[in-house]
Amino acid sequence: MSGLGWSPQTIFEELKVSIPRSNFYRYLERQHLQADRLLRSSPEIIHAPGECLQVDWAKLFDIKNADGKTKTIWAFIGILGHSRYTMVRIMQKCDFAATVTALTSMFEELGGTPKKVTSDNPKVFLNLASKHEPLLNAGYLRFSSYYGFTIEALPPSDPQKKGKVERTVQLVRRLFESFDQSQFTMEYAQAHADLKLGLANQRKHGTHGQRPASVFESEKLSLKPLPQVPYELETITFSDVRKDGYVRFVNKYYRVDQRLKGQVATVIGNNNKVSIYAAGRLLETYDRITDVFESKACKDHYKESWEKTMNDHGHYIRQAEVIGENVSRFIQVILARGEGFVDTRVVWGVLTLVKKYPAKDIDQACLSALELFVTYRRHKQQPRRAQISLSSTISLCYARAPLPLEYY
Repeated sequence: MSGLGWSPQTIFEELKVSIPRSNFYRYLERQHLQADRLLRSSPEIIHAPGECLQVDWAKLFDIKNADGKTKTIWAFIGILGHSRYTMVRIMQKCDFAATVTALTSMFEELGGTPKKVTSDNPKVFLNLASKHEPLLNAGYLRFSSYYGFTIEALPPSDPQKKGKVERTVQLVRRLFESFDQSQFTMEYAQAHADLKLGLANQRKHGTHGQRPASVFESEKLSLKPLPQVPYELETITFSDVRKDGYVRFVNKYYRVDQRLKGQVATVIGNNNKVSIYAAGRLLETYDRITDVFESKACKDHYKESWEKTMNDHGHYIRQAEVIGENVSRFIQVILARGEGFVDTRVVWGVLTLVKKYPAKDIDQACLSALELFVTYRRHKQQPRRAQISLSSTISLCYARAPLPLEYY
């Protein structure tokens, strides 16, 4: 077995006979089969019950798929700082979705959440690693807010501040020395990890001299309760802000300020909402587009004036008010007459008259049209005469080249 590269602990666990552990290690020492231990000094990290969960990734091995491609298998490790209770989740991907799913599973196993989660500074947790001003991943920040824990992302090249999980990495790799990789499945690997850790958590720990599983029973009372509603996994993507101010999320487009063009936006979405961040700042929140025939969403304060023209009729009235009160009333009648459809030829035919005629003359013409309109409605039994007058007056709206105002 020594030719397989197994550690003494693995060899002891795989023995088919039961012998005292002390006898086994004395035998290794007499036969000079145990490597000398390197002594080193490391800072002592003491955590109160429920204070900290340290997490880290460990590469276990590489396997080949049926198509011949190599895939790396990872172990995502979590260890409670006080009891040293250890958990492992087997992963094929180390992206945001897989990591958050693994953390959620660990919280469910613990039955609560610690006050803080300590980790390195990978991209799934930080957009920018820094000793003084790290930029947190907005998705991970939302996840931590949901479960109520504080994020402690260590600065670069400072792993000793999470030494408890760093030392556990070697333990987890050792637990997989006896794993049959030829029979690999995710379920088989996870079952192997759970079996081995079940034994490891029942052994006395070298630091506090107690069984981690026993200490955890009292530590779990200090954990924060889990939310009543399960966490809904969110999708996180990164998109450049286009020149027109739109960012892309799952083949749909959502608009932000055009002045941010060229910047990288973090877009986070669930089944109902889409949130857009840039440089750690929330820019906008939209209802997620679910209509297959709709591709863009834009709020009114981001629209150009010509875009508002297509969707908002209020600007017609405001522009008419500048010319005159009767012009505004006349435009309101035209808009109401359309029942949702805007005859822009009529509306702009009136509003553009200000380029050739004084505003007071246009206002007077609109007043005459309104009066004739009222007369027509009152004398429906005599439509011909009233209709001719109304038609001649309102023609200033329809004619491509309006008649001189003296005509009316």
